[in-house]
Amino acid sequence: TDNDPEHSRLFNRPWSERVELRTRDTMRRNSLYEIRFHARIVEGYTGPNGTFFQLHTGTKPALMFFVRSFGQTEWTAALMQGCSQSCNRNSDPEMQRYQRRATQGQSMRRWIEYRIVLDTGASPTMSVWIDGSPLIQNEALVIPLGKEVYSRIGSYRSGDLDGQPTSVIDYSMLEVTRLGPAPD
Repeated sequence: TDNDPEHSRLFNRPWSERVELRTRDTMRRNSLYEIRFHARIVEGYTGPNGTFFQLHTGTKPALMFFVRSFGQTEWTAALMQGCSQSCNRNSDPEMQRYQRRATQGQSMRRWIEYRIVLDTGASPTMSVWIDGSPLIQNEALVIPLGKEVYSRIGSYRSGDLDGQPTSVIDYSMLEVTRLGPAPD
């Protein structure tokens, strides 16, 4: 359980729940990285939100994969440009152009492949593929000075006094690979 009062305020919930693996001191500037993994939602993720991957380049995540309920469960990827101070909510119109949605029926209990190529050089960029289809291609990325680049993989969701059902996600073949120095 995450008892951070800021998370409680942000999501209007009494607490947040999370379990995660995080890279630490593995992704450095002036390098080219590839992050690959497969994920399959087994059950749950029926509440108002649930996040299962984040890439941080600033105070807020530059990239998130999450499930949101807008009448039905939808999968969404969002690029938030590594905000150095604060970011708008995940529904910010600028983020909408990076979204790809699929219904719950298209996504549940099915392995989905995620691939991210991250250039942390002088002109940072990111490319993202979901099941081999491009979502973002060489999109400019902001990495504020003094901020660490890292990824989080796991399950994050808002706590609910009504007792949301358990959410279960499987991960397979997680790789974070340094491909070499940044090309610029």
